[in-house]
Amino acid sequence: MKTFLHFTLKNRILLTLFLSFLFSIVSSDAQISGFVFRDYNANGKKDNTSSFNENGVKGIIVTAFKSDGAIIASFKTATTGLYAIPVSGTAYNNILGSNTGFVVAGTGVRVEFSGLEAGDYPAVIGADNKGNVQFAKAPASNINFAVSYPADYAQPDPRLVTSVYRKGDAPATEQVLISVDYNASGGNKNYPNISTEGVQSQLGSTYGLAFHRSSNTLFAGSYQKRNTSYGSANSTGAIYKIPNPADNSTSGVSLFVDLNVLYGSNIAGANPHPNGVGTDFKRDDASYGKVGKIAFGDMAVSEDELNLWAINLNDRRLYKIPLGTDPYNPVPPTSTSQISSYPVFNICDCNNNGSLDLQSDIDARPFALKVYHGKVYIGLICTAESTPTVFSNLTARVFAFDPVTATTVEVLNFPLNYNRGNGNTSAVPFPNGVPAGSGYANANAANWRPWNDVYTTAATFKWSWYDVAWKEGGYSQAIFSAIDFDDNGNMIIGLRDRFGDMIGDGVYEPGGTIIMEGDGNGDLIRAKLNAVGTGWNFVTSEATNGTEFFAGDSFGSLHEETSMGGLTVYHGRDNIISTTMDPENNLSGGFDWTKPSNGALDRSYEIVRRPGANAFTSTMFAKSNALGEVELLADAAPVEIGNKVWFDLNSDGIQGADENGIANIALELFADFNNDGIPDGPAIATTITDASGEWYFNKANITDGDPGIAGNQAGLKFGAGYIIRIGKSDWDFTNGNGIGDLLGVKLTTTNAATGSGAPGLSDNDAKLTTGSTIVPQITIKAGMSGQSNHDLDFGFKNFSILPLNTLSFTGKNNSNGNELSWLTAKEISIDRFEIEVSQDATVFSALATIASAGNTNSLSNEYSFLHKNAFAGLNYYRLKIFDKNGKFEYSSVIAIKNEKDNNITVLTYPNPVTTELRIGIPVSWVNKKVTAELVNTNGQLIKKIQNTQSSNTQIIKMNDVASGFYIVRITCDGVTGQQKIIKQ
Repeated sequence: MKTFLHFTLKNRILLTLFLSFLFSIVSSDAQISGFVFRDYNANGKKDNTSSFNENGVKGIIVTAFKSDGAIIASFKTATTGLYAIPVSGTAYNNILGSNTGFVVAGTGVRVEFSGLEAGDYPAVIGADNKGNVQFAKAPASNINFAVSYPADYAQPDPRLVTSVYRKGDAPATEQVLISVDYNASGGNKNYPNISTEGVQSQLGSTYGLAFHRSSNTLFAGSYQKRNTSYGSANSTGAIYKIPNPADNSTSGVSLFVDLNVLYGSNIAGANPHPNGVGTDFKRDDASYGKVGKIAFGDMAVSEDELNLWAINLNDRRLYKIPLGTDPYNPVPPTSTSQISSYPVFNICDCNNNGSLDLQSDIDARPFALKVYHGKVYIGLICTAESTPTVFSNLTARVFAFDPVTATTVEVLNFPLNYNRGNGNTSAVPFPNGVPAGSGYANANAANWRPWNDVYTTAATFKWSWYDVAWKEGGYSQAIFSAIDFDDNGNMIIGLRDRFGDMIGDGVYEPGGTIIMEGDGNGDLIRAKLNAVGTGWNFVTSEATNGTEFFAGDSFGSLHEETSMGGLTVYHGRDNIISTTMDPENNLSGGFDWTKPSNGALDRSYEIVRRPGANAFTSTMFAKSNALGEVELLADAAPVEIGNKVWFDLNSDGIQGADENGIANIALELFADFNNDGIPDGPAIATTITDASGEWYFNKANITDGDPGIAGNQAGLKFGAGYIIRIGKSDWDFTNGNGIGDLLGVKLTTTNAATGSGAPGLSDNDAKLTTGSTIVPQITIKAGMSGQSNHDLDFGFKNFSILPLNTLSFTGKNNSNGNELSWLTAKEISIDRFEIEVSQDATVFSALATIASAGNTNSLSNEYSFLHKNAFAGLNYYRLKIFDKNGKFEYSSVIAIKNEKDNNITVLTYPNPVTTELRIGIPVSWVNKKVTAELVNTNGQLIKKIQNTQSSNTQIIKMNDVASGFYIVRITCDGVTGQQKIIKQ
């Protein structure tokens, strides 16, 4: 059934009172209040449960505009995401977000949310998110807004993927890339959960993993690890692609690009591994000192998914590798001219001698990468390799690289000479004495050491700790292997022990004959976001043995530091998933789930375990960094477009606080993949505006967003062009005029300036097409993963050929009939108002004439009329306004239900409909003669059914009806009701 064209804002506010709210308002005298939160699961709802929590967003600007467009208050959300604009206080000081201004009770306001962090977008519309522009009448609470950072999104329980290392002489079919269920747990090699995604002959040794969500493709970069081999390309510069990396299949795994081939040189370093038949990977001595210095470190996909970032460990440069323009089909570059690279070996003074000289450069070893809110964060170790006794030079640093300006800023710098736990409490600590210059005590044998590329013999090597019986030892050298950020913005840091990749497991010591087992004793630490949210602070005590925040990275009392350095954060679930040594049992590798909120270990899961007595014959690496990086295989975040159709009372092109949405307007979505503003074919989706005039296109109503590909791809195609048009039931495409619910109006000003408001949030975005088809349309380019756009609006105004402003035209039903009211201003030469009425909003007849107040510049003239004998059911009214020369124009159309005579409701379902339409009728019509008609937008009768003894549901078969908009009418005893429907 048609709804009121001019519904009241009060009704909209009352509806929100039925929502379930999780926060209480912080100010008792707040007139406009609510919260802003991060919608990690993209459902438009603030979720707070024991297993999933969505936190508030600090610093979002909330601005209130009066009906004339003036700002009267602007506040910022608190740390909790709450805000409250008071009923009185200091006047607005003309600074957005200054927490000044107030809203008097009874004032209607437009509320805009702005100031989003780089990379953030409005989340999908839902129960707790009504978009970045909302309307309210004070007092109003729960004016809430949800924010989405697409990289934080994940579907429920995505799979996890990690690299598994095998010795270079392992069978070609050994698994080296696996995926597991997020909910996996246990310590008995629970292999039913483990899927093989890549094997030794395909990938070899990889560490850097980057998941390209839109194409469901994983990239993996070659990694230098002693006693292993590279993959099919046998190259340090190889980057592989793995399609569908959670499908338990190795088909499709292939080389994506080899930078060594593309550049025509060993730009990523020469391959030090033994090559050829009969080579001995139990030795591989040339690889020892190359760990962390050749091949690739970490990798990351850009926020728009059009580039791959990678750290080349050989030339210590950050590489930007283009992936093409199609987010669903990444393609490799064919020329080095397409690739950009930036030096990261000279961005800090590692030895603190006051200059970025060659010696400082030697010690700078970048590795970790994280793309986060418009910046690329780089983790780097100052290795103190050139000053091995100056432990104060052994530091970890984080730099923020700006891809737009190509500038780098240091955001974190912390020492690595803090006291860690033991590598092995049953072994001898520092058997050759405490290292000179360290200040370390025997109890802290796993403390970080300067990098050292030279190994002598087991007897003379400067072990941090050594167990003679097991030929097992450690010499911890930090690789800054991973960066991520938790829900509160704290930086989570993974440090990998380089020695675990240098010495191996069940292999000969470099240059010797002793079969060794080297342990990797990495670390999981954090740097806290500072109070103002501008940087991070490392708290030494949080990493120090005995007071560690993440104290669960241990294997009982034997190994007190077990991290392998790989990590990822599952947002909303309070979990860091990290690769770890001995997660449940000795001689194994797997995952730990750790809570960033309190540092506690949640659970562990074992992936590989070496039999205790078979180190030499085993292909696994056990304690010597058996696993690499870990990635969350999260789907691409959903995308949504839309917002509002509204009536522009003052014709300024801006949604004023007193300007209501227009309900029941038909909208059609077309593909425009040529980006020429002309639909590629028939409409691919349709919708109807709700009671507040809002409309949205998303996966719920777009069956196939890319009709050019076989099969259906629900939702919008990322980065593709689309057109939104007003439907034929509400617009005359030939004459370019509104009809139906838009009868008597025309398109308002397009892209009007927004004054103090955020550009584009509240103006009309539609333009009239030209030629034989004249229709309001918006042309847009859909965003990439998670980049929703809720700034798309259609604004309509009265025809303005007369010198008069019609400020409002409203109506209501009361005990005496239907009461009409209208307000005008500046009636220059206006003669009269003719009131017209219709039962179908198509054919109108004159009802009465009201004389004008005459020539006046008055700012407000009020008129009213009572229609005592209104038709049963809905009555449609409009004003025909004449000037003294006989010219006339129409007002907008309003609808009033005559509640006294008729209280019928037409309920059609489903809507949209595909095969069968069910029509619910009033109880009073049951067992009476009821007629149901299906009419197209041109008024032609398509179907008609009659039942002389009707049940409470009428059925119309729709299988043979073409797709489009239709009107369903039902009639009984001379009373008619109708409803607009969509046939898909």
